[in-house]
Amino acid sequence: MGMSTPISDPNVFDPFATPPAGGRPPTGAPSAGGPPHGGPPVGGPPPAPPEPRVPWWQRDGVVSRLLVGTGVAVTLVGVVLLLVIAAQNGLLGPQVRVAGGALLSAALVAAGVRVMDRPGGRLGGTALMGTGAAGLYLVILAMTTFYDWLPTVAGLALALGVVVGGAAAAMHWRVQMLAVVVNLGCAMLAPALTGGANATLVAFLVVFALVGAVPELRHQWSWLAPVRTVPAVFAAMAAIPSGRLAAAELVASSVILLVGLGTGLVAARTRPHDVLALGTMAIAYVPALLTGARLDLPLAAVWCVAISVGSVAAGVLARPLARPAQSTLLGLAALSLLEATSLLTIELDSALPVLLLAIVLLAADLTRPDLVAQVGGQTVLLVGVLLLGVTAPVDVLALESRAVSDLGAAVVLSGLVALVAAVLGGLSAWRSRELAELRGTIVGFDVVAGLYAASAAFIALGLQILPGTDGFALGHFLATAAWTATGFGALQVGLHRPAYARVALTAGLALVAAALSKLFLFDLAALSGLARAGAFLVVGVALLVAGTRYARSFADRDQSHEGSPGTA
Repeated sequence: MGMSTPISDPNVFDPFATPPAGGRPPTGAPSAGGPPHGGPPVGGPPPAPPEPRVPWWQRDGVVSRLLVGTGVAVTLVGVVLLLVIAAQNGLLGPQVRVAGGALLSAALVAAGVRVMDRPGGRLGGTALMGTGAAGLYLVILAMTTFYDWLPTVAGLALALGVVVGGAAAAMHWRVQMLAVVVNLGCAMLAPALTGGANATLVAFLVVFALVGAVPELRHQWSWLAPVRTVPAVFAAMAAIPSGRLAAAELVASSVILLVGLGTGLVAARTRPHDVLALGTMAIAYVPALLTGARLDLPLAAVWCVAISVGSVAAGVLARPLARPAQSTLLGLAALSLLEATSLLTIELDSALPVLLLAIVLLAADLTRPDLVAQVGGQTVLLVGVLLLGVTAPVDVLALESRAVSDLGAAVVLSGLVALVAAVLGGLSAWRSRELAELRGTIVGFDVVAGLYAASAAFIALGLQILPGTDGFALGHFLATAAWTATGFGALQVGLHRPAYARVALTAGLALVAAALSKLFLFDLAALSGLARAGAFLVVGVALLVAGTRYARSFADRDQSHEGSPGTA
């Protein structure tokens, strides 16, 4: 069978046909402006085919980084083996072991300097110099703690020289990884030579934290912040519970806190949204807070309050700060105060310290709106009200015999402070934009908390004024009056703020209904004589005044509508 001759059909497009003269495509071929038959125009050249995915082991620098990183780890472990295990097995002499480690480390540093400026030598030079500097640091630690050849002060001075040299080299070549390798390598292997967490290890790592702050802040190296701070924090945390630091733990935790706070605030000015810098600043607070928990009560409270006040003062001096830094600093200050108030609450068996902290946080939010302050204040208020409920539960408030025996002046003070905190909490929630969807729920909680606090305070106050049955009756009379007055105040808000009229009217009527329920269900049976009559008179007059004011308000509104232009 022979090959058939192609049929020349002008309506069939042949992609191999030679275009006719004039450059026009044959009939039926797609034109430059778009596909045939009025299809959508083609916008530009066809998309390039996707680049083939390269396996990870073939990517640029992956294998070299893997080999170099492994070499750093293995070399440092070899230095430790030379200094420690050889000594445990009596191999070589102490001088030979130390000299061998020092010579090997110096040779690595020299090789790194030689390689660094060569083409493609940054990775290898960084690894060699970092490994050598870490090795020198380990040799100094061995001389100071393992062989006792050097006093601690001399060892610290030499270690400071090594760290300064590593930081200077990192800044000279502008290589963050060099500083990271020096700090991280030394920090991970140092406990093997110091025998665990003790004062010497903490002191060495605090030196790291101090020196490493210079290149971090100068070149804005984010990863150096946690690398230089976290090891010192963990060492201090491990040493504090063991009791080995004694008085030195105050100094160590204070230095870690001051360095972390200072560098964190400086970094927040240049890197306002750097999560690593803000997280590192927060981590630096941990040893100080743990130290405060171990101190005796008066000193512990002073310690935590000083941390909180110092944090706020540092934030004021460092202004202007971005919102993330402000919130972080305020949260840390609140955490310090929470520790102080928790210790005082346990010692005094009173909710007053926690409620005072709620007032501080909510007042701070009203002065300078901040979500952390508001959420923290509402949370602390909830804890304070729950603690108040433990001291003055509902059954104590309702039973005369228990109220007389259990309610004292401390409940009066705690209840009044809780009432102030609840008022501030309601104002804070009402002004909040971030929690607008939860505004009604939070305000409702604040109202209930305020009414409970007022009831406890007034019942306890009545018992302080008139001990016995008369004081119990007076306290409940004041509580009912407070409920009614709060409902009346909500109704007044609805009169003067039309935008909030619906919410205020609902809340006011609910409070009045609660006061009436208490009046008929409890006061009528529990109270007697003048207190019962006074409660009914107060509630009745308040209702009359409220009804009259509302009637006048609606009448004035109707008259203003009738007298306005354009009304029929």
